Amino acid sequence: MKQALQIVPIVIGTALIGLFGLIGWIVSSLPPTSAHLSVAGLSGQVFVTFDREGIPSIRAKTMDDAAFGLGFVHARDRLWQMEAMRRFGAGRLSEIIGPRTVRLDRFSRTLGFYEKSKEALNGLTPEVIRHLQAYAAGVNAWLAQNKDALPPEFLLLGHVPEAWQPVDSIVWGKLMALELSGNFRGELLRARLAEKSLEGRFDEFWPRYPSDAPLTVAGTDTSLRKLAPELSRLAKVIPEIGGKPQGASNAWVVGGRRSETGSPLLANDPHLGFNAPILWYLAQIETPALTLCGATVPGVPFVIVGQNNHVAWGFTTTQADLQDVFIEKNAVSPAGSYLTPAGPRPYKEREEFIHVKGEPGHKLTIRSSRHGPLISDLVRMPLNAFGMSRRDYEVSLSATFLLSEDTTPRAIFELNRARNRQEVLSALSDITSPMLNVIFAGRQGDIGFQAAGLLPRRRQGIGFVVSPGWTDGYGWDGFVSFGELPNVVNPASGTLANANNKIAGAGYPHFISRDWGEPYRARRISKLLASRDKFSLSAFGSFQKDHVSEMALELLPVVLQLVDWAKFSGELKSVLQNWDGTMSKDSPAPLLFMTWMRQLMTGLLKDEMEDDFNGYANYRPRVTKELFEQDSDLCDVRNTATVETCREIATRALRRSLEMIEEETGSDNPNDWKWGDFHSAMFRHPVFGGIPGLGNLATLSIPSN
Repeated sequence: MKQALQIVPIVIGTALIGLFGLIGWIVSSLPPTSAHLSVAGLSGQVFVTFDREGIPSIRAKTMDDAAFGLGFVHARDRLWQMEAMRRFGAGRLSEIIGPRTVRLDRFSRTLGFYEKSKEALNGLTPEVIRHLQAYAAGVNAWLAQNKDALPPEFLLLGHVPEAWQPVDSIVWGKLMALELSGNFRGELLRARLAEKSLEGRFDEFWPRYPSDAPLTVAGTDTSLRKLAPELSRLAKVIPEIGGKPQGASNAWVVGGRRSETGSPLLANDPHLGFNAPILWYLAQIETPALTLCGATVPGVPFVIVGQNNHVAWGFTTTQADLQDVFIEKNAVSPAGSYLTPAGPRPYKEREEFIHVKGEPGHKLTIRSSRHGPLISDLVRMPLNAFGMSRRDYEVSLSATFLLSEDTTPRAIFELNRARNRQEVLSALSDITSPMLNVIFAGRQGDIGFQAAGLLPRRRQGIGFVVSPGWTDGYGWDGFVSFGELPNVVNPASGTLANANNKIAGAGYPHFISRDWGEPYRARRISKLLASRDKFSLSAFGSFQKDHVSEMALELLPVVLQLVDWAKFSGELKSVLQNWDGTMSKDSPAPLLFMTWMRQLMTGLLKDEMEDDFNGYANYRPRVTKELFEQDSDLCDVRNTATVETCREIATRALRRSLEMIEEETGSDNPNDWKWGDFHSAMFRHPVFGGIPGLGNLATLSIPSN
C-alpha cells in the first residue's frame, strides 16, 4: 500500500508534464503576433506581422524575399495541407498512409500530374523559376527550424516531410484544373445512361441554356450503348477532388460612374470545396515597388485572386469542355501499337513504382496514345466490349491540363504585377488550364471581362460523348486564339457579372460548353446591380450575403399548381405560397422546398437512371421545371401496371418530403422546422475527420442560409 502511494505522485507528475507539454505544443502552433526572419536565403530583412484574425502582412525589399516569407508562414500554418496536396499530385500518398490510397496514387501516376508539372517548370522563364525557388527556400527554412514541432498529422502518421521543391507548387494548378473542368465524368455518365437506352433524351437531361438567361458577353447515337458497362467501371476510379460546393463562384464589377467612391468596385466569391482547413490563405505582401493582398493557396507563391496597387481581379470557372474520352483500336501488328489515320503507332510507355506503407509496393506500367493517357489501364476491363475483344481496344483521355507546356504559373506571376488593362490582358493570354472567367478593374477606371485558357477546336462534334480515336475526325485541331475568346471592356452599362453562367450568345463561332452553370445566381446578381444607380462597399457586402433563390421563385409556381392540395393542410400550402424565396436558416419553407425538389427528381428519373441517378441528379432545377411543364412521359414510373401523371408524381413527392421531415424533426408542425438544422457548411479534416471521437473535434459545422 505504501509503495502504491509512493507511485501515485510519480504518475500524476508524469501526466502533468505530458499535459503541459501538449498545451505548450498546441500554443506553439498558434499564429504569432509578429516575426522577424533572419535566415539563410534572404537578400534582406523580412518582417511578418499577424492581425487579430491571424492574417499575415509580409514586408520585404524584393518580391522574391516576400515569396520566401510567404513560404515560411504557409509552412508554419498549413504544412499538412501542402504535404497532402503535393503527395496526391505526385501519386505518393500510399507511402505515408498505406494501401487505402493506392487507387488515388494509380490515378495520379496514370494521368502524370507530377511529370507534366516537371515539364511545365522547365518551360517557365528564369524570373518565375527564381520566384518559385525563393518560396521553396522559405518553406524549407521553416522545416529546418521546426523538425521537432511538426503539425499533429505528421505525428499521427510518423512522417517527416521532404524538402519543398518548385515543382511541388506547379502541381497544384494541375489538380485545380482537374477539379474545375471535370467534363470527362459527364461523358462517362452519358455513356452509362446510353446503356439504359436514354441517349435519345439527352437534350431533356441536359437542356439548352435559356435564351432569356443572362450572358456575360452579349451576343441520337445508339452506338453509345455498347460502351456503357466498361466506362461505368472507369468512372468509379476517378476521384472527386475537394469538398462541396463546386462550380458556384460569383464575380461582378461596377465602373467609377456606378460607384460611390468614383472608382471601380469589384467583388469575387470563389466557391470551392469545404475542408478543414479551407483552401484559401489570406495574406498581404508589401515591397517598395508593389503591395499585394488577397487569397493565396498554401504551396503556391502567388496571390490567386485579389489586388495590387493598380488593378484588382477575380475568377470564376468557365465550365468549358476541355476534356474528351477516346476509344483506341489496337493494331494487329506490331504488338503494343494502335491505329491512327497514318497507320499503326506504338503506345508510349513508362514504368513507375508505388511504395505502400506496411505492404509490398506496386509496379505500374503507364501507357499513353496520341490523345493522352490510357485510363482503361486503371481498371480490369472485360474480355469483350465495344464489339471487340479486350486485346482490340483501349480508352484514352485528352485534357488541356495534361499538356506539357503550361504557362499558367507565369500568367498568375505577371497578373500579380500588372499595372493596367493592357498588362492584365497580356498576363491572361498565358493561362493554359483551367479555363477561367476573369473580371478585373483598374485604378485608371477600366473594368473588363476576359475568358482565359486553352479552348480546344474540334474537327467534328462537341465532345459531349465519347469519340472514336482511330480517325482524325473527332480529334483536336489546335486551340481558339486568345483574341477570339469572349471578352468585353468598359461596357455601356457600367457593370459586368459572372456566376458560371453562359458567357457568349448564339452568334459566338466557337463551341465552349453545354454544361453551363444554372442561370439563377447570375439573374439574382443582375437584379441587384439594377437595383440602384451607385454602389458602396457595404452594398457589395450585403450582396455577398444575399440568399434569395431565383430558382425557387421560378420553379415553385410550376410545381405548386400540380399538387392535389385536398390531401394536405392549408397551413402547409401557405408555407410555400407565401414564401418569398429567401433561404433563411430559421425558416421552414426552404427545408420543405429543397426536400420536395429532391423527391420530385427521384420520382421523375430514379426508375429510368437506376444506379446512375445519384451521379446525375444532385442539382437539376431546370430539368425538373421543363419536364413538369411539358407533362413529360417520364412522370410515368416504369414497371408499374398504371400510368402515373406528373400531378401524381408531384403530390407523391410532397407527401414523401413531409414524412421525411417529420421523421427527422419529430414534429408535424412547420413552425418547428428550420432550414439551418439540415443545411450546414461542413468543414471536415481529411485525416482526423475519419477517426472516431477525434473526428467530431476536427470537424466544423455551421448552419447556413
